[in-house]
Amino acid sequence: MDPIFLIVMGAILVLSLVGYFLLQKKYKKLEEGLSQADKDRLAAAEITVTNPTTKEWTQEAWVAQMLDKGESCTVRLIYHNKTNKSQDFNKLTVVTTGIPKAEADAHGLKVGSFVTMRRSFEKGTCEILF
Repeated sequence: MDPIFLIVMGAILVLSLVGYFLLQKKYKKLEEGLSQADKDRLAAAEITVTNPTTKEWTQEAWVAQMLDKGESCTVRLIYHNKTNKSQDFNKLTVVTTGIPKAEADAHGLKVGSFVTMRRSFEKGTCEILF
C-alpha cells in the first residue's frame, strides 16, 4: 500500500477519535444538571414502540440545553437508551433536535423540562411531542 494513503487514513482515524471523545466530554457536562432522582426517572421511563420496521419509539427525555437560533431553537435532550444496542446501550444518551421558538414558548419549554420524544433510528430523526 501507498505510505501516503496509510498516513492519511491514520490521521482521519485519530481526528475521528479525538472528535468523538471531545463530544462525549461535552455531553457528560450536560448531564451535570440531572439529579439522581431525574436519572432514576429517565431509567424507569416507559418505551412505546410506534413503528418496529423503522425502529421508532416514544419515551420521556430531559431538556439539557436550548440554543436560540432566531425563529427556532436547537434542543439537546437526554434520555436513557434502552432500545439501540450500541456503545450507549443502557446509558444516558444525548440527542439533538430542533423546534420552532414559538412552539417552545407556547409550551413553556425550558432547560430542566421533561418531555416526550419520538425517536427513529432508521430515519435518523428525533422530535418533541406535546
